[in-house]
Amino acid sequence: MDSPLQRIRQGKELMAQTIAHPTILPLADDPTVKEVFVEACAGLFVLNGNVHITFASIVADHSEEAAPSRQAVSARVVMPLAGAAELKDLLAQLIDALDAQGAGAAPASPPTVVTPLNRPT
Repeated sequence: MDSPLQRIRQGKELMAQTIAHPTILPLADDPTVKEVFVEACAGLFVLNGNVHITFASIVADHSEEAAPSRQAVSARVVMPLAGAAELKDLLAQLIDALDAQGAGAAPASPPTVVTPLNRPT
């Protein structure tokens, strides 16, 4: 019979194996999930083992004549650190593949603003 200390060690070893080699679960697609467009990551922070990521898009204020542009929060995602590490690896693979094809990141361009001609005052 194992002592309590041996059972704790075995439990820790099993947990380490589970973390090191997670089971890949089947992915169920849900067509009702919203797809969101974002221009950039506006910021992120870690709290209680979760990464909180805020995304932003550029919007124009058409209530003003010059229609000034600004960033607006368009999505927030919270995920465990392990998921963020996996996301980093997947993004690195994608960027490497795009670079190999010569299709790396396009340079940022300034927004184009079009003001309607018959704008009500």
